[in-house]
Amino acid sequence: GLHCAVVSQAQVDLEFRVKCLLSWLADVGAAHPGAAALVVHALVDVTEGEDVFGGVNVWDGARMIPAWCGSALDPDAEGGENEILRKRLNAFPPHLASSYLSREESERLFRIAFESGSHDSHDFAFLTGADPNFYRNV
Repeated sequence: GLHCAVVSQAQVDLEFRVKCLLSWLADVGAAHPGAAALVVHALVDVTEGEDVFGGVNVWDGARMIPAWCGSALDPDAEGGENEILRKRLNAFPPHLASSYLSREESERLFRIAFESGSHDSHDFAFLTGADPNFYRNV
């Protein structure tokens, strides 16, 4: 658009960066509906967000459903991808803010669940489909 003399170069640069970011996010969202959902879930806070972006509360850091959820299952097996998704969404319902963890929270939960090697560890692995060796391979 048109810029008057009171618009600084910093403002123009900021608008350009925002335009590039929005274009990139649109491309990511257009690639696959699942990618669009991940972007939205990473940004939108369904609870008491402290920051507001475009009138929407956002988390102050990245959050996601833990990557290790479903890692023990074979995606190439018949119905494997559906089983992985079912395990993830049953263990971490996407409509609950508590299902989205920071990287540190996700790793802490994993370590607490598997450090004892008890019966609870086996139940946790069954519920989430988590591979007990996930962080050894990362």
